[in-house]
Amino acid sequence: MIWEQAPGRAGSTPRLALKLQSKLGMHFGENVRDIVSISCGKDLRAARSRTVLPGIDSPEVQRRLAANLERSFDIRLKPEDVSHLTTVRAVLQCVRLRRWERELAEHQQAQVAVQQAMVAKDAAATPFSDRFVRYTPPAAHLPLPTTPAPTFALRKS
Repeated sequence: MIWEQAPGRAGSTPRLALKLQSKLGMHFGENVRDIVSISCGKDLRAARSRTVLPGIDSPEVQRRLAANLERSFDIRLKPEDVSHLTTVRAVLQCVRLRRWERELAEHQQAQVAVQQAMVAKDAAATPFSDRFVRYTPPAAHLPLPTTPAPTFALRKS
């Protein structure tokens, strides 16, 4: 979680977290680097994309980083994501992907809600009597007319 203490920085994490939340106009990369810095306990704000995260082999650091990213960016990381978070670039890409997935899911939910509202509106607009179809039984099959056999007499000769 973003409020947890970073190792070796007693008391500084809550202040950093509050400072981070107060900077709403920060660039996405700066936000991610600040969260990675808080989670790993080292200043990585000037780190390059290929910089390996210090202490990322520790399960505690992995959990802290995942929780901080989830809380800060309102995303859900999958368990296999955490094992791939080894560099700054990997973290940036993962956060972008999960944010895109979240926005896509929200957009799809909004479309479904609009479609359901349109169906409900259409159903309410049609008169009640038009919602039913009159049942018409199939026509009874009449027997085919039979032609009577010709009646004539043969002459005897």
